[in-house]
Amino acid sequence: MRRRSFMAGTAALGASVPLSCGGNGEKEVKRTASIGNSSIEDMLLKYRQHLACSWLPFMHNHVIDHEYGGFMCNTRPDGSNITSEKRAGYEGRGLWIYSSLYNNFDAIEPDATFMREFCPDVSAGKIADTIFEDREYFLDMAKKSFDFLMKNRPKGLGMWPGRFHRNGKPASAPSATVNADLYIADGIQEYARATGDMSYWQMAKKQLIKCLAVYDREDYNPESGRGYIGKEAPKYAGKRVLDDWMLFLWVATQMLKQKSDMDLLMIVTQCLDTIMNKFYNPKTGLVHEILDHDYTRPANGFGNVVNFGNSIQALWHVLAAAERIDNNDQFNTAAGRFRKHIEVAWDDIYGGMLNVCTNIEENRWNLGKAHYAQVEPLVGLLMIIDRLDKQWAHDWFTKIHSYETGTFHLARHGQPLWMNSSERKGTFDFERSKRIGNFHQPRHLILNTVKLTNMLAQNST
Repeated sequence: MRRRSFMAGTAALGASVPLSCGGNGEKEVKRTASIGNSSIEDMLLKYRQHLACSWLPFMHNHVIDHEYGGFMCNTRPDGSNITSEKRAGYEGRGLWIYSSLYNNFDAIEPDATFMREFCPDVSAGKIADTIFEDREYFLDMAKKSFDFLMKNRPKGLGMWPGRFHRNGKPASAPSATVNADLYIADGIQEYARATGDMSYWQMAKKQLIKCLAVYDREDYNPESGRGYIGKEAPKYAGKRVLDDWMLFLWVATQMLKQKSDMDLLMIVTQCLDTIMNKFYNPKTGLVHEILDHDYTRPANGFGNVVNFGNSIQALWHVLAAAERIDNNDQFNTAAGRFRKHIEVAWDDIYGGMLNVCTNIEENRWNLGKAHYAQVEPLVGLLMIIDRLDKQWAHDWFTKIHSYETGTFHLARHGQPLWMNSSERKGTFDFERSKRIGNFHQPRHLILNTVKLTNMLAQNST
C-alpha cells in the first residue's frame, strides 16, 4: 500500500470532519416515542416480520446452498434457480448478513416462537417453524460461506475470482476491481465478531489494506464510470469512485467498533475528508460519484454524475462514524446533506427515489428505480430520528417506507420478497427478475431492527 498517497489528506481535513475526539459542538440528542405515525413497537414488529416471515425462509429454501455453502443469488422471486453460479461479492455480502444475524439475534428475534405467533405461513405449513430454533443456525450459515470463500483465498495483491461454480471452483478470472474483495473484507470482519476469533479480524484488515493498495494505482480500472454515461465515454484509469470510498469507510468503521487500530483510524479520517470535502460539490450541494486520480473534479462528463443510492449510503456511513465517536458537528453536517439528497432524488410524479443522475448540470436522469435506493435512506433517516428527532426525518421516513413497502414488496403478486429494480412507475417484470438481493434489503432490516430495539429500551428507562 502506498500509504503516503492514500493518507496524504489527513493533514488537511475540513472543519466538518474532526479526527477522533467526540463531544464537540452543542449536543443535540432527543428521544421519540414514535416513527412518523407509527409507534416504535409497531414499526419494530413490521421489521421483524419482514426478516422472519419473508426474507429468511426464502433464503433458506431457495438461495442458500446447504451442500457446498454460499448463496445462489441467480434466483427468481418464485424461488426458481436460473443458475447455481455464485459471485464473490455476493458471498462477502451474505457472510456479513448471516454473521450480523448471529451477532444481533436478541434484537431481531427470528426464532420459532416468534414465527409461530407472527408469521401466518407457519400455520399454513409453508414455513417450518423449527428452521430458526436458535442463533447457531446463523453462525453455521456464515461458516459455510466463509469456508466456501477460503477455498480460493488469493495471495499478495491478488483478487478473488469474480464468479464460482457451485462447488467452489473458479468460473472466471480474478476480478479487476476491488469492489467484491471489499465486500469479502466486510463479511470477514463481521464473522470475526461472531466467532470471537481476532485472527479473522486481522485477515479482514489485511484484505482492506490490500484493496487500498490496488485502488491507489494510477492505472486502476480504466472502465470505471463508463456505465453511467455510455460506451462512447473515454477510458481513463485511476478515477476515484464514491462507491469504493463508502465501502472503505463502512468496513473500517465497523472494525474499529471491535478494536482500536491506528491504521484504521487513519483510513476513516481520510475517507471522511474525501467524502465530505472532495466528493462533495458546494456548487450543487451534492456528493458526486467520480473524481480524477488527484481528487480534482473531472472536466469531462464524468464530473456531473451523481449516484444518489451511493451518495446517501456514503452519508449514513459518515453518520455512523460520527455516532461511534459521538461527534455532533460531523453528525449534524452529514444529516443536513443527507436531507438535501433525498429532496433532490425523490420522484414527485410517481413517488420513490430516483437513483442515478447522469448529468446534474443538465438535469439528465436514468429514470429506472433500484430497490437499494429506497431502503438506504431509511437507515440514515432512522439514525437522525433517534439522535435528533427532526420532524423532516419523520416525514421522509414515513413517505419512503410507505412507497418501498407498497411498490417494491411483491406480496401483491403472491411472492414474499422485493423487486431489485423497476422502471419509473414501479411495474413488476418477472422475466427481468433474475437475482435475489442478499445485502441491501436485509442489512437495512437488521440495522433498523437493532436501532428500533435500542430506541425502545431507551424509552423504557
